[in-house]
Amino acid sequence: MSEEIFIKDKTQKKNIKAKKKLSQAQLDGLAKGRARMAEKRAAKKAQQDKGKMEKDLKAQQENAAVQKEERRLKNKHIKLEKEQEIQRKFTEAQDKKRNDAISSFSELKYNIMEQAQNYDDYFEFKEIMDTVSDDMILDSNKLYSHLETHLTKYKVEPPSNSHKQNLEMIMEEQKP
Repeated sequence: MSEEIFIKDKTQKKNIKAKKKLSQAQLDGLAKGRARMAEKRAAKKAQQDKGKMEKDLKAQQENAAVQKEERRLKNKHIKLEKEQEIQRKFTEAQDKKRNDAISSFSELKYNIMEQAQNYDDYFEFKEIMDTVSDDMILDSNKLYSHLETHLTKYKVEPPSNSHKQNLEMIMEEQKP
């Protein structure tokens, strides 16, 4: 008996309620409401699309502005690098010429100091050579006028013409 309760007879019909039929006015009202809701959804979607398009446009404009600024900065950086490279080349050339002038002066200094007849003369020559400034070394006219002024009383052979020519050549190369 207990088994019979759970076995369902497929021949039994379920109690199905009949669907309620709507009147034409109700159906028209439903259709009108659905149409209004469809319009609202379409308007909302259009508004969202418009907002999305505005955001996309704004993002593109910002992106374009950022790219333009990046290009400007990159070009500025390239110009600065070129300027620094040119400046570095000139600085290196000027330093090389300056070092050549100092080297030439050093050679001249030792040639003059070797002409000392005694210990006192050597120290006086050394003092004279120590008074020579970098400006004098870089301007051969100043250097040789200074040396001629101080060395004539010692009857020291004036600096050879080759040293003067070497310094003058170096100085000419340094001039812009």
